[in-house]
Formats: sequence, C-alpha cells, structure tokens
Amino acid sequence: QAHENQDRFVARNYTVAEDGSKAALFGVFDGHGASGHTVAQFVCDRLAEGLRSVADTEAIIESFQRVDDLLEAEPDVPSVTSGTTACVLAIDAEDGVARVASLGDSRALLGSLDGGSSLAAEQLSDDHTPADYEEYKRCKASGARIMTMPQLRGLEPWADSWEKDRGSDDDAEEKLRIFARDRDMPGCTLTRGFGDSMAKSLGMIATPEMKTVPLTAADRYIILATDGIFDALSNERVLELARQHGEGPGGSPREACLKLVREAAEEWLAVDSRTDDITVLVARLEWLEQDV
Repeated sequence: QAHENQDRFVARNYTVAEDGSKAALFGVFDGHGASGHTVAQFVCDRLAEGLRSVADTEAIIESFQRVDDLLEAEPDVPSVTSGTTACVLAIDAEDGVARVASLGDSRALLGSLDGGSSLAAEQLSDDHTPADYEEYKRCKASGARIMTMPQLRGLEPWADSWEKDRGSDDDAEEKLRIFARDRDMPGCTLTRGFGDSMAKSLGMIATPEMKTVPLTAADRYIILATDGIFDALSNERVLELARQHGEGPGGSPREACLKLVREAAEEWLAVDSRTDDITVLVARLEWLEQDV
C-alpha cells in the first residue's frame, strides 16, 4: 500500500560569509509518526538555514538543540509522538575536515583506499537505539520501560534488564522500544532524535553524536542514508555499489544513488509487500588540486 515518503534530505554547497571559504552540507532525515514527514521537512529546512559555521563542532551541537526547541514550540508541526532522525555531514574545504552529527539510526559511511585499489568501509555514526547499553541506561534512569512489542503484550517474559531483554534490531517486532511507566506509549525505537516530546521525558535527547574526520587523498566516498538502505544492505555492499556506479564511463554519484535505491527496494520486496522509505546521498571526494 502506497504511503507518503517521510524521508527528507539536503545537499548544498555554499560560501561561509565570515571568511569566504567554501563548504558543503549534506543531510538525511527519516521521519516517523503521523506527522513525521512534516517534522522531517521542518528540521531539514531549519538546520540548513542555521548551520552557518561548519568548522565549529559546538555550533553544530547548539544548532541541533535550537532546532529541536523551535520544533517543540511550533504549533503547526505536531511533534508529541512524531519525530525524525538526522545524519548531517558538513565539509569545510578550507581545513579538509568532515564533521558528522547524528541522531537516531540514519547512517554515514566513509569509503577509503586501503593501501591498494580496494575500498575499506568506516561507519562514521552509531545507531542510537536501546540496543546500545549507554543509550538504554540513560532512558531507564529517566523512568522508561524498555521492552519489545511481544513483551508489552505479555506474550514474552520481561526481565527489565538490558542483558535479558536485548531484542533484535533486525525485526520490527523484536526491537526494544521506550514506553512510559503508566501508559503503553510512545513506543519509540530510537533514543536520540528531533521531536517526540513525549519520549524526551523518558531519556530521548536531541544532542547529536559528533565525529570529526580529517579527510585525506585516500578518501573516496562519503555516503549518507536512512535505514531504508542500511536495513537492506550491508555497509560493504553499499560502498561496493557506490564505487561500481559512481565512477568510470557513465558513472556518477547520481547513478550510484539510483542503483542503491533499486537494490535496497528489491531486498525489501523479497521479504515484504512494501519497502521502507529509502533515501541516500553519495558524495564523491575529488582531491588533488580540486575542492570538495
């Protein structure tokens, strides 16, 4: 059954006003809940407007929190039980550094030459779910019940223990979710994100996890995608397809994106009647005498 795609993305080059240096900003946002598409669009637009200084990690973190505050205060964008992930890549051509800020389970991937002609994959972001012990601890300390859907329904025992209730991120029914102690809501599978104000009282935060990577001549690709890609394809397969279709005769980052979307959709439809929302950005890094 067709449904509205709740993913959003941004990809732009711009000049930093203060010093005239060149920069690039990329981001993917995976909305969820009844108003997830509206939340994702709001966050995408506000972050793109607000990230004026890509070389300042603290400014990026502050921008995320400011946008989350704006979202909560916006009456036309319901976000009590709707929200979005965010995975944002900022590249400053002046210092050649990539800065990744992430919330939720959208992902950034770096492909670099491994000393020969092969590319090695390095994940530049972590998935923020209760399956991560540190994320679990923070939410539990805030009063959350953390369990799977079968445990909520009383179909499986609940031990109230990360070691015994770990679930599986490979199966939607078996994913650990955040619930209030006095109601069977909100049921979030994420521990960091924009919106979801009900879950914010249960330990969810909008503070992004940051990773700073000095880029080198060995770095060839950075790929950002929502879980519609990474739930269907491994990091290694994503990088392999990006390289196969991103360079050479007829190759381009656009062709790589199209191939990744097609293969991910095929994987989804092999096991289900529908696909998840699928969004991917492929940035091919061209160094030597060229700018990013």
